[in-house]
Amino acid sequence: MKYPKLILTALVAVIALVFSRDILQGSIAFSAESTKNPRSAETSNLSTYLTPELVKMIFPEAERFGDIEGSPPSAPVFRGDTLLGYVFETYDLVQGVGFSKRPFHILVGMDLSGFVTGVRLMHHVEPIAILGRTDEDFHQYLTQ
Repeated sequence: MKYPKLILTALVAVIALVFSRDILQGSIAFSAESTKNPRSAETSNLSTYLTPELVKMIFPEAERFGDIEGSPPSAPVFRGDTLLGYVFETYDLVQGVGFSKRPFHILVGMDLSGFVTGVRLMHHVEPIAILGRTDEDFHQYLTQ
């Protein structure tokens, strides 16, 4: 049985509220969890997901990306020698979890102006299949 797009919208809205809550807490206290266990390039999953093909999806103008550095970790993205922006994983930033109490692994591209250039869900264990939706439905929603 297929559910209307409204159900997917509601699911993503709930996910956004979880992230918003964590971002708000983070802006006040940088999140208690991340203060206890700050994410670094060594503990991040970013290197697991980061490939030239993925960077091209998130940053269409990109030709290459640099080393993952910092806390929270990010990778610089370049066209030639020109820095375009950075790619990071949301879990390294807010350590937000979903309904299943397990993390979402979402990669985000952000240019030097703070504009989000692309988003890609890499991994989750949420039970969205019970709503008749697929990961591709979620990917399509994120590209809006």
